[in-house]
Amino acid sequence: MKALNALLDAGIFPDFAVWQDPRDHSYAIPDRPEIREVTLILNESCHPAFFEAGFKDYIVYPDPGFLGTELSSVLHGEDIPFLAGTSVSTLSAVLALVYGAKSLTLLGQDLSISEGLYVGGGVSTEPELEDGPSLMCKGIDGKDLPTQPNYYSFIGEFGNIGSAFRERASLINSTAKGAYLENWQHLPFSEHPLIGVESGFEKKAIEMKSEKDVAEKRDATVSALAAMTEKLEHAKNICAEIYRQCLETIEQGSNDVTVIDLLERRLKLIFDDECPLLKYYTSRQSLALTRATLSVQSLEENLRLSADYYKSIEIAASKLADLCRQSSEELNSANAAAGKV
Repeated sequence: MKALNALLDAGIFPDFAVWQDPRDHSYAIPDRPEIREVTLILNESCHPAFFEAGFKDYIVYPDPGFLGTELSSVLHGEDIPFLAGTSVSTLSAVLALVYGAKSLTLLGQDLSISEGLYVGGGVSTEPELEDGPSLMCKGIDGKDLPTQPNYYSFIGEFGNIGSAFRERASLINSTAKGAYLENWQHLPFSEHPLIGVESGFEKKAIEMKSEKDVAEKRDATVSALAAMTEKLEHAKNICAEIYRQCLETIEQGSNDVTVIDLLERRLKLIFDDECPLLKYYTSRQSLALTRATLSVQSLEENLRLSADYYKSIEIAASKLADLCRQSSEELNSANAAAGKV
């Protein structure tokens, strides 16, 4: 996505742009009409701004954390591969290879810095180096090169991707300098075997489902949303009871938290297995609780923090349940409108 402006400036219309970050990085969406000619591949948990940006088509892939849930199966099907990567580059590589690419070439993946400069260009990286010495990685030429923590992680990811797919696809890191990627062939772009070769690839239009298929999928989605709403309401009620139990235990001066422990175990099952969407949606609250409990010195402090936490989860579960009901109403309305056409 971040390269899209440069490509469009050069008159290049890519087949796809890719986005996966769930945060509101709407500043990255090019403010130009040409995006109406570009298809966007994105994670289902991405910010609404990207779904509303006006791209030609949207191909939505499932978040790995939601696989196996009824709603995910209805939306994406049962036999869906695990599509994951901590960067757009690693995700795009997995996406292409999982769906049968026979050759994959990386461009611009230097993944190293040298003498305070990016290997691929004269852009200073001094701000990144202020926090301490760089990590070191093996270079393509065999020498040790400095890199950054996120780059170091990407190097490992690409190595794992190479290990998994090197027997079934040609993997080329088309970079003259930079980090060495295990299980990849390294070639400067000028020496790439496809330079000057006409591609025999024929683009195919995305097949659109019939109105009957769409209506049936809407009905199945409404059913899955109803099941999720039920789980969210259950979670909301559990949180309300834990909140009450925490305050009651404090008021009584008791140290018996047996009931609270049992309720927390049931809620964890909902978080982990039955409704991981709630766990994902409330991850900030969970991280805040973990940090806060590090300085807790008494059971009463712990109970008060827990009460605040479970009240916030109760509110979040209620909001998600309302959104599920709202979505169901919109899908039913769409089916009703389609039936009148």
